[in-house]
Amino acid sequence: MSDNPVVDGFSAQELRQHVVATTERYPTRLAGTEHVRLTAEYCVEAMRRSGLEASVHSFPGLVSFPRETHVDLAGPGARRVRAMTLGHSAPTPEAGVEAEIVDAGGGSAADFRRLDVGGRIVLVDTLSGPGRQEKQRLAALHGAVGYIGINWGHPADETLPYGSVKPGWGNPSPASTRGEAAVLPCVGVSRAEGERLRARLREGPLRACLHTRVANPWRPVQVGVGTLRGRTDDFVLVGGHIDSWEGPQATDNATGMACMLELARVFAPHRGKLLRGLEFGFWVGHETGTMIGSSWYADRHWRRLQRHAVAYLQIDQPGCAGATQWGATSNTELRGFQERVDKQWTEGRPWSWRRALKIGDTSFFGAGVPMLSGLATFDAGTLRQTANATLGAWHHTVENTLDKVDWDALAMHLRVYGAYLWELCTAPILPMAFGGVAEEIVRRLDELAGSGAPLPLDEIAAEARRFRAGVARLDAWIEAGGAAAHAGAVNASLKRLSRLLIPVTHTVRGRYGHDTYGLSAQTAPLPGLHGLGDWAAEAAGTPEWVGQEIDFLRQRNRIGDALAEAVDEIERCLGAAG
Repeated sequence: MSDNPVVDGFSAQELRQHVVATTERYPTRLAGTEHVRLTAEYCVEAMRRSGLEASVHSFPGLVSFPRETHVDLAGPGARRVRAMTLGHSAPTPEAGVEAEIVDAGGGSAADFRRLDVGGRIVLVDTLSGPGRQEKQRLAALHGAVGYIGINWGHPADETLPYGSVKPGWGNPSPASTRGEAAVLPCVGVSRAEGERLRARLREGPLRACLHTRVANPWRPVQVGVGTLRGRTDDFVLVGGHIDSWEGPQATDNATGMACMLELARVFAPHRGKLLRGLEFGFWVGHETGTMIGSSWYADRHWRRLQRHAVAYLQIDQPGCAGATQWGATSNTELRGFQERVDKQWTEGRPWSWRRALKIGDTSFFGAGVPMLSGLATFDAGTLRQTANATLGAWHHTVENTLDKVDWDALAMHLRVYGAYLWELCTAPILPMAFGGVAEEIVRRLDELAGSGAPLPLDEIAAEARRFRAGVARLDAWIEAGGAAAHAGAVNASLKRLSRLLIPVTHTVRGRYGHDTYGLSAQTAPLPGLHGLGDWAAEAAGTPEWVGQEIDFLRQRNRIGDALAEAVDEIERCLGAAG
């Protein structure tokens, strides 16, 4: 028995039943189809049986239905290559798009800068460099006319991959339709085919004719939402997607849905002990809409998120067979809390942490809600053998079947999630610490100051150091127990610090917009200043240079304002406590 009253209440049988029911009753859960509607209803009915308030919400979503297609290789050894159109790909004319293929490696910004891809079809690794959506966006910016993505997996794997290339986050607005739609015809090929193509390219130039088969319609889509109220209006949001690709898709994300339903069942009898409630979001349009469901929720629950959300737990793809380590992801203010919980509940697995990025259903950075997620991960040797298949060589293929689930590991994931949520819902003082956030900001500004860019950063660097000093006082006071008598005010200040800082440390567009999926700028803190060094190397005074200067000045001002308000918030908190 543990000292956590929910962890001992989980049922392995209930967990397994949900996974089996989802994969067998509703395989091929494509957004905009009957199976997704039925899956949403299944989740809502399960939450109602557990005593939650729950409902299905239906609304229009821009989705995609890609089909198998082909690429015709020209020249010596001409042949036809099997391929899968990628979701939201641009259609090709009946004759296809013909061009020379160029190997663009991982499809990063650096890869495209070193190559001439104009008028060519790029060949890229799927899981090296940025996500598919960002690879497509970068390739189009550099003048490519087509995209071939090589699947992960073992060198001999012939399985075709599914995936989407739509950069725009959520349903498009008129502005994002113009600037954020996928504009290239895009397909995926198997790992083995990718290796053959690369071998052929090493022999000399290769031309190909690429064909896509895809429909990108608006369809009704469904989100399930369940609420377990606590003793205050504050809550933790728990989310995972219900849509997937063709086949059972056991670990993507039937296992995640099962964890969420079992968490709802076990937490419900303890609602009277919860200082903060739980809200469960079963998102749709994750795969073929680029986070339609979670962004829909963010737009429609904005004020409630602003006032009362303390954290977002994302549950996506737990329980992958063969994953023997543990990977933690969070906003930095939750890192210490997450590490402490993980070390207690992950059975001694090697542990790693990474700073949260805007990938997956992280639709809440604009609202300033910190997120966390945790998954069993594969060791380095396995990743080398499978071309960095971080979610299993079967991920986004028809081979994602029930045998890919490690049931014991899935139960461990559930215990970890239960431990996260119990503390987040019951701790008198929220388990957040901003010392690491301050260090990240100071370190990043120091790096940028050395870029040679003619943009003065002294003022916001000084503000960042004031913030670091204030955070040190705040964290020390909380650690010493001084905050216990002022829990309400302290928690309000901790939430406020996240609201102020996450939009500048994790986004370019800020509070009310969404950056495109996997935007390269987000790989470092303060992404609004990404590219400062490249700008410094350009010829000053050109229209492009002046335009970038305006953008950088505004980003600098946005960061400075957030830091100044954060310093003021800390002073108010400490001052009110005497």
